[in-house]
Amino acid sequence: MNRYTFAAFGFLLTTIVSIPIARGETASNATVIRSHTIKLTPFTLVSLAYQGHYRSQGIRGYSGMFADSNDGRISAEKLVQAAVNAGELPAQTLNDQGFINAVDANLDALEIPNTQ
Repeated sequence: MNRYTFAAFGFLLTTIVSIPIARGETASNATVIRSHTIKLTPFTLVSLAYQGHYRSQGIRGYSGMFADSNDGRISAEKLVQAAVNAGELPAQTLNDQGFINAVDANLDALEIPNTQ
């Protein structure tokens, strides 16, 4: 009889302890899903463009980006628009002049590599 009482008590204790844990895990997962967003920095945006990430939107990568940047065929606004179209930046970023200025500064920092 003592064995059955101990087993029943153990089962009851396990059940009581596991219910709040299960509820906590569900709430925790819901929070993680809602808070998962990607935020590109101006440097990362220019780096991705340089690597050809926005090629499908008409922004050439690598040496083509150097040429387009020097010729004025690519602008910070165009690059931000490409990231918005790709769903990597929120649309309100197009109105963030500080972000656009930072992207422009990163574009200006591109230098043609020494080919010698």
